[in-house]
Amino acid sequence: MMLSSKISSLNKTTVTSVTNVLYRSLSTSSESAANLTNSFNNRDKKILIHGSDVAGVSLALFLKKKGISSELVDTGSRLDRGILISANASKALKQNGVFESIYRKGKDVTSSIVTSKDGEIYGSCNFEKYDPILPFALTEATFVETLLQECLSTPQSGEGSVKLRKGDQRLTLSLPKQQQQQQGQQQKIYVGYSETSKAAYDLVVGSEGYGQTSDLLSTSPVRNYLLKDASVPQTTQYAEQLYHFKTVINKPSLFPAIVHQQFATEKRLLTFPLPNDRLAISGSFKRPLNQIGEPENARNKIFNTFTDFEDIGAHTVISFLESAPENLKLEKSDQHRLQSYISSTGNIVAISDAADKLASGSFESNFIGIEDAYRLSEMLSQSPESISQILESFNRDRQQRMKLILAAIDQQEKVVYKGGWQVRTLGKYYLKFYYSQRQQAKRLRELRK
Repeated sequence: MMLSSKISSLNKTTVTSVTNVLYRSLSTSSESAANLTNSFNNRDKKILIHGSDVAGVSLALFLKKKGISSELVDTGSRLDRGILISANASKALKQNGVFESIYRKGKDVTSSIVTSKDGEIYGSCNFEKYDPILPFALTEATFVETLLQECLSTPQSGEGSVKLRKGDQRLTLSLPKQQQQQQGQQQKIYVGYSETSKAAYDLVVGSEGYGQTSDLLSTSPVRNYLLKDASVPQTTQYAEQLYHFKTVINKPSLFPAIVHQQFATEKRLLTFPLPNDRLAISGSFKRPLNQIGEPENARNKIFNTFTDFEDIGAHTVISFLESAPENLKLEKSDQHRLQSYISSTGNIVAISDAADKLASGSFESNFIGIEDAYRLSEMLSQSPESISQILESFNRDRQQRMKLILAAIDQQEKVVYKGGWQVRTLGKYYLKFYYSQRQQAKRLRELRK
């Protein structure tokens, strides 16, 4: 009788234990299924990306790899300009399986050097000493064409698709007249491609800041929309007009595999080598806002502005005059800086140049576009939240990253454009401290976080 009781008790315990295990297993499975369903919520969303620039094609490809389809407006961005791929950008490209196809078309850059207009060295930075992943350089056109081929290739199992829209650059954005949405339902944004053609999207992303004319009149429709959105805070960037340019020239034979930053009062240059004996050159300079007239020949204007720059014996400015494109454009920086990158409706977001057109001539201005695309694609593919909630998270993330980048750029602009009290007081001794290996590495490590 006692044995029978023990067996009965054991059976009850076993049944209870098995039942608990099964319950926990089913509960876990139900939670996993719910999370899986949430993670795929954005796969059926209709997403439009305006801009076939570096950031735009990166975002389209990253979304495709994560099973999210999108439409990409081809804005004709195949610019012969240099771009530096940072360690963070390399990580994003590796995770999405396209690093090797990009890297083999680029050129490693081992270090940077900062000099005065007369060629006096203020400081240098050996990249290998603070990061095993070297930055490398290639042209924007090469980057865009390589990723665009990947975007338009036949999707593999589990991948999304990318539809390329050509000839639809001048689109308009609008909300429906009657916003009769149900509670919890994401509202749409309407995109007009012509007077008779309209389509509704769950999310519109703007990546390119300006059209091919590099003119403020052709500002990105996404940026224009945000500038007119009363709820989007903005501030004035400069008291003067800032001109800047980017192009590729023939590489002087003596130019080493480094990034060369050079500046004088109110003007700066950035140069670095590219494959095929080419050299990326970019720069910026200031003029009073009330100055009338645009230079007829931008190339000559840029040469005359920087002709007093003595470089590291490579004769870069002479090479610029001899080989820069005849149709090179001088761009004007927008006086408005967005402090938020999403619309009040929660379904429009600006990234890269559409969000911040950073002045050329700074090392840090190369870093933001691919990182924007990577962060946004990760959030859209992994978060179970609504698009508006995801954009709020992205907005906070980008504001924090831009805070670090702008702090570095603004500090350098104080040195370049204003001199700053440190420079006026300590002169080149402060500059040699600011551009020392330790200080440059510290700023670059901050940007990697």
